[in-house]
Amino acid sequence: MRLDDGRLAYGQLGDGRLDGGERRGRKKTAFPVALDWICRLDEAARGNCLARPANRTGPVAVLGRYAIKRHVLIPAFAGLWGIGGRCRKPRLRRAGMVGLAGLAGAALVNSAIKATLPRGRPDDCGSARQWGAGSQGRSFPSGHAGSAFAAATAVATSFEDPLVAGVAFGCAAVLSAGRVLRDRHWLSDVVAGALVGTAATLLAARLIVRDGRASASASASAPLPDPG
Repeated sequence: MRLDDGRLAYGQLGDGRLDGGERRGRKKTAFPVALDWICRLDEAARGNCLARPANRTGPVAVLGRYAIKRHVLIPAFAGLWGIGGRCRKPRLRRAGMVGLAGLAGAALVNSAIKATLPRGRPDDCGSARQWGAGSQGRSFPSGHAGSAFAAATAVATSFEDPLVAGVAFGCAAVLSAGRVLRDRHWLSDVVAGALVGTAATLLAARLIVRDGRASASASASAPLPDPG
């Protein structure tokens, strides 16, 4: 559209395309729309869970609260590391190392996100739209889900067996869902936590494998001692 003096209106180029400022404006409005849909999905999932009160005290909710806590998983993976080294089981040892590194990395990232994007827990505020400085909650992302998927990724990358990986990730998904059933997290909290845990552990596994290969190469290239 042209103004009276022949100039083009802001946001439109001569061929009808949008200029950079208008495109940026549309991108800014896209995020709130996406966030609105996520919040709607969160509230719908919570509504379905609350419609079945027995879910809050069921075995999945209870195991999801205790079995995937860092306080449980860290000693477990430390034990795997020790047993693997003592019994010369490289897969167990690697699973322990990767699991510990992944759990630590996921915990650091989750803590940073929680401090930056505070979100109210469903059983505290009841609204999935409770974000920002006004919220005292630490719902996003789910630390339990992060730990569960960090553990599953460590097992999957260490044993490299599709069946083992499927069981590990299946257990992680079910136990993480227990946090939604217990009304302590929104569904998107759990999904975000799962992504953080998986990404952190994949990075840890890659770095550990690279370091192990470098050490093995250095040992192979080292000169043998003179027997004389």
